[in-house]
Amino acid sequence: MNELAKNNTVILSEAAVPRSGAAAQSKARPELAEGDPCPTCEPSGSTATPLDLSSIRKAIDDFEAAGKRLDESATRALASGPIDAKLAATINHGTMQVERNWLNPDGIPGRPWFKHILYGARFTYAHLELPGLTEAVEKQDWPTANQQAEILRQALINNTKLVNDLNSTLTGEPIEAGK
Repeated sequence: MNELAKNNTVILSEAAVPRSGAAAQSKARPELAEGDPCPTCEPSGSTATPLDLSSIRKAIDDFEAAGKRLDESATRALASGPIDAKLAATINHGTMQVERNWLNPDGIPGRPWFKHILYGARFTYAHLELPGLTEAVEKQDWPTANQQAEILRQALINNTKLVNDLNSTLTGEPIEAGK
């Protein structure tokens, strides 16, 4: 395997860009699985849900689909022979940018030093997924939970666009809107 193929394979196998299969599913949906993803989202005695995660689920679905398309395109490109060094560098740089796009300059509420919106740590340093959103839901701080949900949704939208753009760059074909 040539160096460019090795670079593409390594970067595209990271969690930053979802790939097909169960591993991608679990990484892309750490706390938002089907069923009851947010048991404390509905205050007791209330029929109104103060936190609607449907737009996040859709954004996750779109991001997963974009990642799968990029993975399939990269696999086809690598199978067809060497990739141009400049193209490989562009794709690699873009996939690394996906990971950087999960950082929120403001950090999570109460702990601005934790910048990553997907992964963080509790005060005990125990692992925590979706730290800003999770902690707001646990406190039943619905305005903050909605704010954190919107930050996550925007990051998903931005990364989906980036991954679609990378796929278009790799294949030379535009991605249709809504795909």
